[in-house]
Amino acid sequence: MQKDVLLKMFKEANPDLMALSPIIEVDEITESSSSANSEITVYDPPLLLLKVSHTFIFDNRLIPTGFHGIKVMNIIIGKFPLEFPEPQTDMPLEDYYNPERYIKFINRNISFIRKELKRPDLSKEEALKALTIK
Repeated sequence: MQKDVLLKMFKEANPDLMALSPIIEVDEITESSSSANSEITVYDPPLLLLKVSHTFIFDNRLIPTGFHGIKVMNIIIGKFPLEFPEPQTDMPLEDYYNPERYIKFINRNISFIRKELKRPDLSKEEALKALTIK
């Protein structure tokens, strides 16, 4: 499938996602390596990959994990809010992405989140589900 056709199909199939103006890209993977056995796999033809890039305040529930057998990557670009300090090298990811950080951010910014997500009726519980990545 051609990249431009795939991009058009994905955008048309996900109008609610597109309403939030993410950056959608199609990437080709020509090879991958496995750290377990140091082998390199070459893909011919290349594997396609869809990338959905967006800021921290985004409804992640709208991003599918796949589309017509193609993996979809969810990528946050830009800075995280103050509730998320710069990660330390020895900090476990589960500590960094602790739900309490999201809850504090949502409690402080629910009006702004509603505006950004174009959902004036968004509850704090829904906001938590929207902002956290699957």
